[in-house]
Amino acid sequence: MIGRVCGTGSYLPIRTVSNDELSHVMETSDEWIRERTGIRFRHVALEETTSDMAAEAAARALKNGEVNADEIELILTATSSSDVIYPSAACIVQKRIGAQNALAFDLNGACSGFVIAFNTAQAYIRAGIYKTILVVGAESMSRLVDWSDRSTSVLFGDGAGALILKAEEGDHYWQTGHSDGTKDFVLTLRSKSLFEEQDDNPKDVLSKSDEGSSVEEHDDVSKNAEDISRKKKSHKTGICMDGQEVFKFAVRKVPELTEELLEKSGLKIADIDFLFCIRRMKGL
Repeated sequence: MIGRVCGTGSYLPIRTVSNDELSHVMETSDEWIRERTGIRFRHVALEETTSDMAAEAAARALKNGEVNADEIELILTATSSSDVIYPSAACIVQKRIGAQNALAFDLNGACSGFVIAFNTAQAYIRAGIYKTILVVGAESMSRLVDWSDRSTSVLFGDGAGALILKAEEGDHYWQTGHSDGTKDFVLTLRSKSLFEEQDDNPKDVLSKSDEGSSVEEHDDVSKNAEDISRKKKSHKTGICMDGQEVFKFAVRKVPELTEELLEKSGLKIADIDFLFCIRRMKGL
């Protein structure tokens, strides 16, 4: 058995932040960003939460695939920026779309999250455990980056994508993915303690525990990047990344894994019609 894609959906926030806007709040320029990344703008969720975007993408996938929510048996949501610790974003998606017969849980695999969730779904289908699975990837990275750090904030945006897999008779699903475990330091995000910056009252802490991803009120979505930066800085968490190490690792490992996958499947590079690669770094 293999899981075949029968429906897809996506969601992007309306608000975009251009490179020129970022140049007003940090030492950078449109030319600097484009030359190194190829990025012109990024979408930023001013009103939506991660689960809002995930649920909308999921609903669109259901509509696109002409699948009823009751048919979904498993919901996997890949995210590093869930609204709250629990319930999981997948559980919130389940409620929003009305999937009353599904198991739902999140996976946190950072950049590899959606691929890991997709492979997990394929494993469930191949094992005969589930036949119809919803896979969602959603992130609100704008709430996690340090908007004064041009080495990270220019790279990330917000959005969600979803697809539905249905079990069908088919060839083996070939996949590969692994790490040597030595680069844990190159991309980190410190966990924000619930009790950080609080006095002694647990009630105050618990009542504010979802502030990191709560819906922000904005009367005008066309506010400039300086306003965005000021609000985002209030969340004292920030992604730290060693860009050079990430770049060197990707340039070395992607070709290695591609060759490994071709060998596993018995194919040659000439047999491949499409090769989809990450688009974040222009030089890659």
